[in-house]
Amino acid sequence: MAVVEPHDVVVAGWTQLLETASTGRYVVADPDCPEIPDVTLYGVYSSDSASSHDSGLHDLLRSTGSTVIATHWDDTPTVVEAALSCGAHGALSQRLPQARLLEGIESIHRRRDRAQCPPSGDYCHPEIAHSGLTPRELDVLRLIAAGLSNQEIAGQLYLSLNTVKTYIRTGYRKIGAERRPQAVIWASQHGLVAPVPANS
Repeated sequence: MAVVEPHDVVVAGWTQLLETASTGRYVVADPDCPEIPDVTLYGVYSSDSASSHDSGLHDLLRSTGSTVIATHWDDTPTVVEAALSCGAHGALSQRLPQARLLEGIESIHRRRDRAQCPPSGDYCHPEIAHSGLTPRELDVLRLIAAGLSNQEIAGQLYLSLNTVKTYIRTGYRKIGAERRPQAVIWASQHGLVAPVPANS
């Protein structure tokens, strides 16, 4: 088991809890160990930034076969929802008693869907998941936010102009936008602004 956590005292607490568990089944991995741990406990915290996207968690989920569990102190659901939207396999409050924490770790690891893939790209903001936008609608919104015209979007995505307009219409309806500036604001608030790849 690995503990990814910015606070040393919390790492020490998890290490002590896991090493003294009556089952003796838990070992906290050395951070430099090359082996992939069965479970990674990843500490998540609220931030003052406008975006709830955690790029460290995003990168971890896309680079490990480990079961990743978001651990938190926060009583508000926002930070947990963001972690789950990014692809975390479960979440546990660090306020739970030892027995329930251990049960939670075992349960999340057992029921994890091994076939489940994290959201592609940076499309893991909670409101993106709730919006119901399709991957193609997200692509179109990202390019709108990057300042491309409908014709340029069609060329970039190898779609007809009419198809692009359809994606714009359906995408706008899902995010509650009526005009392009509103869509640009929504996209930038939800992490959909990124450099546009060059056409090959």
